[in-house]
Amino acid sequence: MARKPGINYWQRKGGGFFTTIAKVQHELALGPNDSKDNGPIYRQALKEYARLICQSEPAHLLTVAGAVAIYQAREWANDDGRHWKKHCALLESFIEGHGDRRVAELLPKDVTGWLKTRLTWGATTKQKAGRTLLAALNYCVREGHLTANPLARRLTLPQPRSRGKEARMTAALMDLIHAQARNDELRLLLEVLRQTGARPVEVLRATIDRYDDGVIVHPWNVTPPEYVWKSALKTRRDRIIYLSPELASRLERQIGVRRDGPLFRTVSGRPWTYANLSKRWDWLLSRPAVQAHLAATELEREHLTPYAYRHTFISDWCDAGRSTLECATLCGTSVKMIESVYSHPDARRLRDHYLQFLAGR
Repeated sequence: MARKPGINYWQRKGGGFFTTIAKVQHELALGPNDSKDNGPIYRQALKEYARLICQSEPAHLLTVAGAVAIYQAREWANDDGRHWKKHCALLESFIEGHGDRRVAELLPKDVTGWLKTRLTWGATTKQKAGRTLLAALNYCVREGHLTANPLARRLTLPQPRSRGKEARMTAALMDLIHAQARNDELRLLLEVLRQTGARPVEVLRATIDRYDDGVIVHPWNVTPPEYVWKSALKTRRDRIIYLSPELASRLERQIGVRRDGPLFRTVSGRPWTYANLSKRWDWLLSRPAVQAHLAATELEREHLTPYAYRHTFISDWCDAGRSTLECATLCGTSVKMIESVYSHPDARRLRDHYLQFLAGR
């Protein structure tokens, strides 16, 4: 694991987090190294480090490493810092090269040049890293640790390419993939993704206590480590996923007498994760029959992931001429997102809808 900016774990005094500021060592927090899990000892160390940084460095002298540490130590709404903890990890290589520099000295070319060196990152990851850096600096400005953000309104970040028609699956392809599945547990999981348009994580993290009579409900006002759905804090609404009667019946048979734990399990009884789902998904797409279908329909393997079920569901809904607002509600997203990412109107179907409208006037 990469070393956290400015904070080191040493075995002094039985183990703890320490830092060195102006050649003086400071004890931050004693205890086991729980930085990987963003545990309470590490969180305490972050807060103490941020306090020391603020004391020792005036606003015009604050370093990049100090600004990021202050941002990491902030109190998150609903303790929802788990996503941004991963995002802040993207800045580790930037801090290695620029951590000792004063924030006021940063130039946009420093960030764009750094992003160009991240050869394994796509446009989405690069944009996420840049936005995280901007968020850290903006937070420090709001809290008074910085006088200004030198990158504000000056930094141009890579724009990720939206998923298009290439991410849609045909009904024949989905049928073929399901036929290749080797057990009922996998077939049920894939069918739920296909029929609900839910994000894979919303299905994988569903628990028995969040299910009742064909409906999965992810409350918006829960706290980690319980699963908090993507737009919970933004919308302050529960995420509701409806299952068809046939799917609900199959699921309840698989649940059996279980009263807690994950709603969906593998054939060996283990919880589904995105890792083991991806492994099985790669195996399914590698089957000769599926490969032949992809070649015949000119679909590219790289565009097809379990998330493609969601893309296909929403796009098919739009093609059917149904309400975009209803689709946004059913799928836990916004009308704007559907119109900008998922809706790919077919010209022939648009003409059919147009003629049907005229005939009914």
